[in-house]
Amino acid sequence: TDASGNLYAIYNCMNVNGAPYPFDAGVANFVTWHIKKTEQPEVPEQPEQPEVPELPEAVEVYESEAFGKSSAVAKFEIENGVKVTITYTPNSAVFGFGVMMADANGVAFTQLYAVGFGTIDHKVYGDWAWAGNYQAPSVHGVVASEVAGETQTVVTLFYSYETLASYGLNITSESEVIKLQLFEYVTDASGNLYAIYNCMNVNGVPYPFDAGVANFVTWQLKKAEVEQPEQPSNPVVYAYEDLGAHQIDVKLEKGETGITVTYTAVETSNLFGYGICLDLPDGATDLSILFATTGNIAKLTYGNWLWIYELPATHNIVASREINEGVTTASIFLSYEMLGINAQAQSVGVCLFEVVNAGGAQYGIYNCMLKGETQVIIDGGVGGFVTWNLQ
Repeated sequence: TDASGNLYAIYNCMNVNGAPYPFDAGVANFVTWHIKKTEQPEVPEQPEQPEVPELPEAVEVYESEAFGKSSAVAKFEIENGVKVTITYTPNSAVFGFGVMMADANGVAFTQLYAVGFGTIDHKVYGDWAWAGNYQAPSVHGVVASEVAGETQTVVTLFYSYETLASYGLNITSESEVIKLQLFEYVTDASGNLYAIYNCMNVNGVPYPFDAGVANFVTWQLKKAEVEQPEQPSNPVVYAYEDLGAHQIDVKLEKGETGITVTYTAVETSNLFGYGICLDLPDGATDLSILFATTGNIAKLTYGNWLWIYELPATHNIVASREINEGVTTASIFLSYEMLGINAQAQSVGVCLFEVVNAGGAQYGIYNCMLKGETQVIIDGGVGGFVTWNLQ
């Protein structure tokens, strides 16, 4: 009665994570009291199907690096759908977490989960006009729980395949890749994007989530296998060691239907991606290809350096990344059809390069292979490339 209330001068509202929340903003802004933890959504029994042979290097869990003010770590798992587990240290400035997924066709959604309230604002990816349209997760087919521990809180969100299909995403048990992005929403203007978002880190570098699906992280569920005839017993191979600051080992192998390029490196937060420029035989277009550590590909006509990253399949390129005991093996398969050449080509010119976030020898971002004792100039013309004899 003394006009000291924090709402209309007469009410003092309950705090959540140290912040008072107005009680007259709708039921969606109430605190969610989880009486019983939902262990598993009710999913209709699936008809029995023959067992699918296991593919090599199947990965069914993706775990992010810690990011944001709350040092959040997100884990994605396949369990008759996609389960997202976010473990974070509560902070009064953290309002919630944004979860984004996309299928191989680039169809995506965005959901902002409000911590403490247990509610979700759901949008088609690309719509950032948050209008406070928070609803119970079940309205959007999501099974959610939020459990507070002594020092950390765990948020779990489960998306069945049926729910993902209702969003327009073609994600099933047979999907080979899912594209992922995350952000932490803060209210103290400390975010690394537009002052309100803290984006997920990849190799220590935060990636903007609003730059298109091509900038999402690629979660490789099953290793894509290149369907091609058996390779000759003595394939034509070109090997190059210690490329750039990361001392990358590169192997180019000519097959019957295309060329496989394999990069092996110990990645750091300064490595952005692996590249190759190709001087192709007359009649074919010379190319520059950059394979980012996020799993996306940029393919350009040589001489155009405006890198635009898209899913590898967009360019008819098969790509894979594997990490074993800290060593990354990144491979791309370039079919002769995609390159515009045939298997009888006599030679191609090659410029291998790495792209770094800082400290590159050329334009601050490129470290190229050596030709003799001199580094190849990436934009100096194909005449300076190394020749790889294919016959």
